[in-house]
Amino acid sequence: DNTPMKLGADGVNVSAPIWRDFLDQVLKNYSIENFPKYEKEETGKDILDGKLSIEKDVKVCEIPGENDKYCLANDYCKDSDKKDFANVHNILYFVDKGDPRGDKPKNPESDPQYDNWEKGVEKWIEKEDDYIIGEPPEDECEEEDFEKYKPSISISVSQDSNKLKISSSIKASYGIDKINFYVDGDKVGSKTSGSMTYSMPESLKGKNVEVKVEIIDKNGNKDSDSEKIDIDSWI
Repeated sequence: DNTPMKLGADGVNVSAPIWRDFLDQVLKNYSIENFPKYEKEETGKDILDGKLSIEKDVKVCEIPGENDKYCLANDYCKDSDKKDFANVHNILYFVDKGDPRGDKPKNPESDPQYDNWEKGVEKWIEKEDDYIIGEPPEDECEEEDFEKYKPSISISVSQDSNKLKISSSIKASYGIDKINFYVDGDKVGSKTSGSMTYSMPESLKGKNVEVKVEIIDKNGNKDSDSEKIDIDSWI
């Protein structure tokens, strides 16, 4: 029968009243039963307990050269900061829908709905600029983690009449705090760049002089290099 449904003949106006009348007749012979009282129960899983997995003010150090890689701050890394970590994903990331209280799924992305649900979470977290996405680090910083990021310096020295020209090749992952210059054991300058021209006193004429340059980075780490040069007489 292809006769179109008449206006107002949908389920709300026709079927629902008939079904309600039927239930009223049947249920009057039964006693009223209440649902069990709700008792809040902690499952041990944040996502099931209505909690976001967010940890705030975690004191960490960022490892130079690594994108958003952190370790828990200690003496090996003085350049620490407090960060907020948000390990937020859709529920399929944390829960096996066939065993909600069981172990976390090994491959949650394999669920056909995972990508669709994750998009909504990603849009939300984009507005939360202060969060670092992922779990906070569990391990403290280790000295070897930062060994290759300590400062290094090599220098070259030349004489131009009564002037010493000092130049340096520098590596400082944490940035330069200051660079100290020494000539014949005396400190002759402090800068934030590795080049300097030093006007020599008469007393250095004809001497074999040691020039030393020391770098101190913003973490307090140091390195130095030195070179000896025979000072020629000048007019």
